[in-house]
Amino acid sequence: MKINLYFNKLLFFIGLLLSSCATGVPTEKIDFTYAFCDGNSKVWMLQKVRNGDVIIEENLDFGGEFLIFYLTGKVLKGNLKEISEQKGKIGTYSIDNDNSYLTIEFPSENWDFYFEFSYEDRLVLYPTTKSDIVQTLELVPFPDYN
Repeated sequence: MKINLYFNKLLFFIGLLLSSCATGVPTEKIDFTYAFCDGNSKVWMLQKVRNGDVIIEENLDFGGEFLIFYLTGKVLKGNLKEISEQKGKIGTYSIDNDNSYLTIEFPSENWDFYFEFSYEDRLVLYPTTKSDIVQTLELVPFPDYN
């Protein structure tokens, strides 16, 4: 008798669980646009450049390269001196939110990446086979100056 009671409770909970998963509630798609540009513009510092597991370049100060993503779809690449002298490389970017792809088009080259946000403050860009760049880029937001 006890086994039958436990079995009935188990079936009830399994049925409840399955019915709650299939209620037809629509899910929201993630829009990564604001993660890249914060609703206006956002400065990302290129912290690491990797080729596979080998670190080619690592920047821990403000002397490295920066990518600035604008809500308008433009992107600016350069170091602080180039950016301040308006000599940075200007391009456009687009985001495929469904597949987590980022495409950056500069006049002389096209970058195509699969991206992921690792931790809360790190953006990792993995090149696809269509990309003119073959290195993995790790970006962090412009650091707080202390």
